[in-house]
Amino acid sequence: MFALGCESPAPPATCDEWKEAYCRKRDACAPGPVDCAETLRNLACAAEAPLGECVRDLDAAACGALPLGCDAEDIADPTEAIEKCNAFGDVYCAWFVACGETAAACEANVASLRCPEAIAFRDSYDLCLDEMSYLSCFAPSLPASCDALIKTQ
Repeated sequence: MFALGCESPAPPATCDEWKEAYCRKRDACAPGPVDCAETLRNLACAAEAPLGECVRDLDAAACGALPLGCDAEDIADPTEAIEKCNAFGDVYCAWFVACGETAAACEANVASLRCPEAIAFRDSYDLCLDEMSYLSCFAPSLPASCDALIKTQ
């Protein structure tokens, strides 16, 4: 009997199952300073994302290359992350201009956020915006809750 080389379809998977498989592979192959699970916690998966196939393929993949179509950028529905990034930019510019800077200078800073490429945001998002509302113009930096606030592609 000959095998046709067809693999059976992957069982369906949830967004959380994909996140777990993705972080397992990332942490095993290329651990980094940023917690993968925390980074992806607020990533929404696109409705058409091949989650089941990606969970199966991530679990089977060797280190070195993620399976095609299974990276966070491929799986994400960026809608909410882009909205949150733009809203943070608005809050940041309101603070920046209130502190005597120009709107043009703020727009240049906000462009570095790369909001059109946003795919996720940190849990500290609401705290960051709250802390920005009373941040002194003389503060040496933004609140720690705003660090690495938005994940981009």
